[in-house]
Amino acid sequence: MVSLSFQTIKASLINPIKDYSENDLHKLPLRIKANNANVKIAEEAIRKNKSFLEKIPPRLNPHIPAHVAGKFSFGWCAVLAEVIKEMLGLPAVAIIATKFTESANLTPLGYVHSVNLHPDGEVEDSWGKQSLANILDRFGVLEYTLSEEVQCTNNESLKKNSPELYNQAYLEALSFII
Repeated sequence: MVSLSFQTIKASLINPIKDYSENDLHKLPLRIKANNANVKIAEEAIRKNKSFLEKIPPRLNPHIPAHVAGKFSFGWCAVLAEVIKEMLGLPAVAIIATKFTESANLTPLGYVHSVNLHPDGEVEDSWGKQSLANILDRFGVLEYTLSEEVQCTNNESLKKNSPELYNQAYLEALSFII
């Protein structure tokens, strides 16, 4: 079994993938600064485009801000899966990719993501309860195995090697579970 590299997790916890909240927009080092008037114009144009809006699927976990869901999709997903397991009793598993799509084939085979299994066959991650096929598609996974053992190993490694960052992620995950 392949476990998640501690360096990968630590890097994503210290320098998470850049998912920003709307409140951060004016603070970002953008080449062209955000302009409230232009943002309002764009927002109105989007709202008027009904065919575009109808194509956007509803958010599965709208109570979790998108920038937080993004953070728990990369690096912190093992912690979230552990919190859901402890709080809701849903088994936590790691997705181990054995083959990727052509567009994702530069990604190393092995651990990809952690999810929780629901009794009805669906899975849950920070984006909500959905089919496993949706999550596999998001990561470009064609063939895979699921492993509770790898999930446990990854979670224990995070606790041991980076307890402060683990606790930070754990408490944040807990805050939107309860």
